[in-house]
Formats: sequence, structure tokens, C-alpha cells
Amino acid sequence: MIIFCINNLGDSLWQKTYNGFQGKKIVKLNQNYFIGCSSGDSSNEQVSFMKTDLNGDSIFTRRFPVNGRDNYFNSFTIASNKLIFSYARDSSFGLANSYGLITDLNGNIINQKVFTNSSFVWGSLRAIVPIANGDILFAGTGQLQPSARVIYAVRTDSLLNTSEYIGIEQISSNVPKSFYLFNNYPNPFNSNTNIEFQLSKRAFIMLQIFDINGKLLDVLENEYLNSGRYKTQWYANNYSSGVYFVKMTSDFKETYSIKMLLIK
Repeated sequence: MIIFCINNLGDSLWQKTYNGFQGKKIVKLNQNYFIGCSSGDSSNEQVSFMKTDLNGDSIFTRRFPVNGRDNYFNSFTIASNKLIFSYARDSSFGLANSYGLITDLNGNIINQKVFTNSSFVWGSLRAIVPIANGDILFAGTGQLQPSARVIYAVRTDSLLNTSEYIGIEQISSNVPKSFYLFNNYPNPFNSNTNIEFQLSKRAFIMLQIFDINGKLLDVLENEYLNSGRYKTQWYANNYSSGVYFVKMTSDFKETYSIKMLLIK
């Protein structure tokens, strides 16, 4: 890794070389530079960072634990005096999981989370955007089975906690005769409600929640599913009383929607 400083005329002021590191992004904070990087060889890469003074002299480096090969995907920033990383872990399952990592300015791990999707062959969150209220937005791309590629995003709070989500449950593997979205229950509801649907054949399903103005609020499903009947839940803790809609679409151009009433 080579880091260098130039003036506004492009003249070199200093240059430093550090072997064993691949620099990805550099951020200045107060009187220091923080450099997000990967370290190690191609068979044992690690997410790392280096802290330097304003002359580029290393103060310390930190390497984070490896389980398989950790591939650093140019996602690193600083917010509220915390370092935020995202990377993908290459284990025996392949590049299937994207991770978020938060440390203090000394590299002590505060929290680490995996952002998974069972339909992804691999995923990488290549951008990190701190939000004014302290939340963090990660965005990137994922490879879906069998061949589709999508853009996806994950929004967390300041400690990488995502919204409460119970996931999808297959409640019957019998092959239904039709593609259908059932009425949610209970309805009206307070805070959370059950949503069931059935598929007559394997399909790519998107299940979305909208408010009465047509604004997209949540995406509950965005993946390939086999034929059968499924159940998921929507948690509306962060929304006010009112009318909401569930919309289900598939890659074979069928669409259903239902109306829900939230009363708090």
C-alpha cells in the first residue's frame, strides 16, 4: 500500500509505503488519517485499518478475526467517532453473506452483524451512508438464484440492529391450484399482523407494504420461492394508525393487493 500527500499544484509532499496492505479508502478525522484496507495474501485476506498521523506515519494497525477469507469491498467510513466497515465473508459457502462491523477509534469491536438472504448466491454491500438520526444505510448488489442480479440495501440503527422481522415460513408444500394473496389477520391489528400467500409454481416473489399515499414502506419478500403456501408477518411499530396495503407481484406478471387497517 502506498499513501502520499500532494499540494494543490500536484507536487508531492510525502509518500509512505506499507507492505502487506491493500488500501481502499482514507478518511481524515481531527489530526489523523484512518485507512480502510485489507491485509494478508490472497488465501487469507483480513478486514483491517491503519491509523496514521498527518505525515502518514503509522500509529497502529488493527486486523479483525478471520473465519474463511474476508473480502473487503471498499466500504468504510467514520460516523459519531465510530469506524464502520462492510465486507463479504468467503467461507465454505462461498460469497453468500455480507457483514457490517462497527468499532471505536482504537479498533475495539462494538458490534458485528451478518446481513443474509437465503436466495442470494452472494452479496456485497459496497456503500455506507450515515444518516442524520444515527442510522446507517448499507447498499450494494446481490446475485440471486439462478441468475438474476439485484440492487439491495440494509438500514440499521447506530449499532447495526435492523427492524424486527420474523421472516417467511412455509406452512404447506402441497401444490396449490392458483397464485393468491390471502387477507391478513388479525385485521384491524395493533403493531403486527400475519400475511399468507400461495404459489402454484416456483416464482420470484416481491411482497411490499405501501401507505395510503402509495409510498413504499417495507419489502417483506424479494426472492425465489417454490410452490406452496407461506406465511410472514409485518411489524408496524414505527407507523401510525391508518390504512396500509400489501402488494404481491411475481415474475410471471401476476399481481394481488390487500388493504390493512392499523389501529393503535
